[in-house]
Amino acid sequence: MKKRTILLWATLFPVIAMAQQGIHYTYKFSSEKSSGIMNGYYSEAGTRSEMEATAPNPKDPKQSISIKSVGITMKDKPDVRYVLDEKNKSYTEYKNTAHTGNKETYTVKIVGDEKVGSYNCKHVQLTDSKGKVTEEWVTKDVADYEKLKEIASTSEYVDSDGMSKALKAAGVEGMMVKMKNAGARGETVTVELVLLERKVLDVSLFKIPADYKKTETPVMPGAGGMPDFSKMTPEEQKQWLEQMKKQYSTPPSGSGGGN
Repeated sequence: MKKRTILLWATLFPVIAMAQQGIHYTYKFSSEKSSGIMNGYYSEAGTRSEMEATAPNPKDPKQSISIKSVGITMKDKPDVRYVLDEKNKSYTEYKNTAHTGNKETYTVKIVGDEKVGSYNCKHVQLTDSKGKVTEEWVTKDVADYEKLKEIASTSEYVDSDGMSKALKAAGVEGMMVKMKNAGARGETVTVELVLLERKVLDVSLFKIPADYKKTETPVMPGAGGMPDFSKMTPEEQKQWLEQMKKQYSTPPSGSGGGN
């Protein structure tokens, strides 16, 4: 009996080692000019964010380009963020600034209690030193919301260290369910949680594929490789979109050479 137990454990161990209980969440975001989704994954092995977006083509605003970016942080190297280029099978390393990149301070106004989907939320307004207002709907309905906030904060589109500190000081705690703020061109950007689940995740999600090569290509860090457009000049935005078009874009369907 003992031998059979040892044999069974030896058989199952490799399978258990390749998968761990984790958390998967999905946020959708949209504005008058772009839209997309961000998937986040967390386990004891690390964190992973995947961003897929459609944005105007800088050469022809009437057309759009599709952008995909992937970023991972490993448990044994929490200060390093890896941005993966799946198209060219390469990756770039950056210092992980998820909790130090935003030094902005905010004042908080509590609007009231509201329902967003199935979540009971606290609606708040955060105003930065320049007068820019961000609205958030925060909930404590989800278990382990502190851990989930930490995962989500790896995206500058979802939350920031400055915002988290301001909310905590105002006595508002929980997971961000919805957010609205002004984009770089004055459009309204809305981000909303659409999925949150606990599931077994393969540890390969938090590793760099063996056939990927390291590169120094200057992909701008942010939400898995996406920058914070509100902090960029129009020229910087154009340059970044041009670079992303070359590395990650899928040409719009039906976009031939003719008019």
